[in-house]
Amino acid sequence: MNALMVRVYQALLPLPCAVTRLWPQTLVPIPSVAFGVAVAAPGERGTRCQLLLEARALTPEAAGTLAASARDRLVPLGFELAGWHDEEVRDSGCFAVALRMAGEFLPDGAPVPLPGITLNGTPVGGLRTLTPPTRERLFTDTTQPDDPVRTYAPQPLQPGRITFTAHLLPDDPGQTQLRDGLTAGSKMSITITDPPQAPVSAQGYAASITAHGPMLTAVIQLTG
Repeated sequence: MNALMVRVYQALLPLPCAVTRLWPQTLVPIPSVAFGVAVAAPGERGTRCQLLLEARALTPEAAGTLAASARDRLVPLGFELAGWHDEEVRDSGCFAVALRMAGEFLPDGAPVPLPGITLNGTPVGGLRTLTPPTRERLFTDTTQPDDPVRTYAPQPLQPGRITFTAHLLPDDPGQTQLRDGLTAGSKMSITITDPPQAPVSAQGYAASITAHGPMLTAVIQLTG
């Protein structure tokens, strides 16, 4: 985690405040930002890290602004906001915002590459998870009345479906392509990238879009 902590420190250093690790052994002037690892555990492809960050300032508004600036500097590193808590620091005359930022990282501190999907050449923004297509072959029962056992004939191999979730972004061009494709029932050219595997290209139709809070789930039926 040392490489990741170096990247975090370098990202926060330009903020107009003192930047330290959590629980420093000396008094830190206000305003300040302190950070440290809350949880680090094995993830699917790397180390899942949850970072605890505390921004302190003389007013609640200044603490919130400082926390938001720190968040914005950590998002490009591969973190996303997992929690935000406002609090007053007793007997200190200052206010604090505690943030939790989470992400999955490689040993060198770089974020684990996320999968991606493009529709008609336009990337879908806000992608969080993508389930690659599972191909299947259906079988037709061809058993005749006099057959001693049941027999089946294979049907053509089915291309399968893609399911993905993304943050709901109404103005994202890729999500607009998805909505327009569902409304018009038009065929789309699809490219899936899921490092370290090679990109996969296919054709298909938007089968469903489900919005749930700030997220959406989409299903695309492939045709080949």
